[in-house]
Amino acid sequence: MSIIDDLLILTDNLNSITLSEIGDNLPNQSKQIIASALGRLTSKKLIDKKISQNNTSFIITKSGRDKINSTLNSVKLYSDKRNDNHSWQFVIFDIPEKNRSSRDAFRNYLISLGFGKLQDSIWVSSHNYYDDIHKTIKILNIQNLVTVISTANLSNIQEQELIDKTNWNWKDINNSYQEYIKESNKFLTNKNKTSYNARRLVFKFAKTLTRDPKLPEYLQPKKTLTGEAFNIYQKIRSFCY
Repeated sequence: MSIIDDLLILTDNLNSITLSEIGDNLPNQSKQIIASALGRLTSKKLIDKKISQNNTSFIITKSGRDKINSTLNSVKLYSDKRNDNHSWQFVIFDIPEKNRSSRDAFRNYLISLGFGKLQDSIWVSSHNYYDDIHKTIKILNIQNLVTVISTANLSNIQEQELIDKTNWNWKDINNSYQEYIKESNKFLTNKNKTSYNARRLVFKFAKTLTRDPKLPEYLQPKKTLTGEAFNIYQKIRSFCY
């Protein structure tokens, strides 16, 4: 979690927050780091700055909430897909440099769904996101630059070879889950639970899920912590409100 994430979740949790309240909730962050992060959030129009005679406060914008919800959507995707009969999906695109912003946006969207890069401009997932992907393709106006192929006809050996060749960083993903599980267990044993800390942990889990390919259990590497992290998330979410 970055200071940007912390401030966004904190502002959303309280709707409107003052500098004093930010300092109380983020005591380990310096005033300079907080001020810099608030400036970045304001410039990106994720929060608004309100100045009154006696105080300065910050309010989350619709764009800020949309950014949070976009990350949290990874939890819904995981819940919806974890028991699906999976089918492999390949996305092939050749988007020229003049459309760089669309290319970057599309690549980031695929990553948020858990796609991994098989080769340059060839991305793969073990789930079918055909309708969602085509909506995004239409929004970005890259219909003639992207090909989507789906298949369920892969043997177990072929599936494993495909996973081995794709650039999912399992070590990094598992390390993030380990950190999340450790923080969550500490939260659950703490008598003074706050909605902010609960929402922060839910967001942290969701952010890691965006990098997780959400493979069926029989295809996951041994000791993958996705399932354990999800079970803890289900315990924590009730403290968010």
